[in-house]
Amino acid sequence: MIPVSQTRPALDLTVLFNGFRPLFRALEPDDVNKLAFQIVQTLQGRAARSTACSRTSRR
Repeated sequence: MIPVSQTRPALDLTVLFNGFRPLFRALEPDDVNKLAFQIVQTLQGRAARSTACSRTSRR
């Protein structure tokens, strides 16, 4: 067993996304949706696909 003292709390997605609020306010709603989707893809281990999407959305 791993002692509790050697563990960390899980990632709090609410805290993560709240940290992006200033950026989200500056973007158009469609851009916020694209960015949020890419962040979720990255957190799910699909970063390569997310990188391709971000390149496409910058054009």
